[in-house]
Amino acid sequence: MVDGNNNFSHFVAQRTLEKAYKIAKKNGICLASVSNVDHYAAAGIHGYNFLEKRKLNNLSIMSFTNADSLATSTYPKKRFFGTNPISYVLRRSQGKYIYIDMSTTQITFNKVNIDGTLNILWAAHKAGIKRVVYSASSSCYGNNKNFPTPETESTNPLSPYGLQKYLGEHYCKMFSEVYGLDTVSLRYFNVYGDRMALDGAYRLAIPIFASQIKEGKPCTINNDGNQKRDFIYISDVVNAFYLSTKKNVKNIILNIGSAKPRSVIEMVNILKGDKIFIPKSPGEPNITHANINKASSTLKWKPKTSLEEGLKIVLTNIFYW
Repeated sequence: MVDGNNNFSHFVAQRTLEKAYKIAKKNGICLASVSNVDHYAAAGIHGYNFLEKRKLNNLSIMSFTNADSLATSTYPKKRFFGTNPISYVLRRSQGKYIYIDMSTTQITFNKVNIDGTLNILWAAHKAGIKRVVYSASSSCYGNNKNFPTPETESTNPLSPYGLQKYLGEHYCKMFSEVYGLDTVSLRYFNVYGDRMALDGAYRLAIPIFASQIKEGKPCTINNDGNQKRDFIYISDVVNAFYLSTKKNVKNIILNIGSAKPRSVIEMVNILKGDKIFIPKSPGEPNITHANINKASSTLKWKPKTSLEEGLKIVLTNIFYW
């Protein structure tokens, strides 16, 4: 089961379901997506057609609008947790605004990211789910100075989002230790790819530049552009998601990044965008750099898409978002 309610989450759901479909069909496994399916239909996103097509093939794929309905409704237990139980839950969440002041928006995100995660974990525990794979965030490290950054690095979230995601890790740890629920927390670094959010008060670097290029505007670069980011393409993240359901792991935290940080100005040059320089944002780290040795050895995973390859795909598809 994959949850999430924005286009990026839909992409993760679609790619994950595509990977799982052949196995599910062969073994009669039930797949489910907890997301805003009305949005699929309204936007004509391919994921909606994918879900509808699989229903025609007698594969159980159901949808719930949010984690609350999954935890409180009796419908999931009757339909999912009977003869065709779900084995794995892939927990995405909301929050495309990383560095942002406290506002009513953050109150909403707090409910989604903390209460929603708790609802998912509780429903999974009550239903006897085998494992929950949680989307954590490298923003929990704050502005640390140890590179490449291992999972054992001390945490110091400098944003509401980073704190919310870090608390979600602790809920996963608690459910593993107290209730015996297998959990895997994947700390994503700078994820990018198709269907990134192009709106919002503060977007991540690549969505900002993609939006500006789409509108024919120059790219606004913070500071001198020499700050480096560990960019990781979405298909590599999906593969880590998938492997986290297959390997014999539990109650573990793993970094998911490219381990090859690149400067922001280098990335803009690949995009062939014009440049404007603006002051540095408060709380922005000078570098993010993942140590992925643990994920590589535990999941037998490694990133395959270079920044050049990933940005080429982004530029090819950007006008279809």
